[in-house]
Amino acid sequence: MGMGEPLLNYANVLKSIEHITSPEGLGISPKRITVSTAGIAKMIKKLGDDEVRFNLALSLHAANDAKRTEIMEINDSNNLAALKEALEYFHELLEPE
Repeated sequence: MGMGEPLLNYANVLKSIEHITSPEGLGISPKRITVSTAGIAKMIKKLGDDEVRFNLALSLHAANDAKRTEIMEINDSNNLAALKEALEYFHELLEPE
């Protein structure tokens, strides 16, 4: 954590996780990995489309759009409603049938 927004470096983050989880790498279970994001809605949806198996954490920083916009410029294009929709999409795609 604290190394920048991982979803803006999507391909390299997934490649790193692939190496970390592979038997030839560290062999760590994807369920033991958590990627923390400030919230890029379209990339959260992409995680769902790509059926990732690691955990996702969202750093809200505030519970309403007005305060969140003050704190985080990213909220202008990724407001709470967009994040809610993206997270629901992500969760629905990853639920076991």
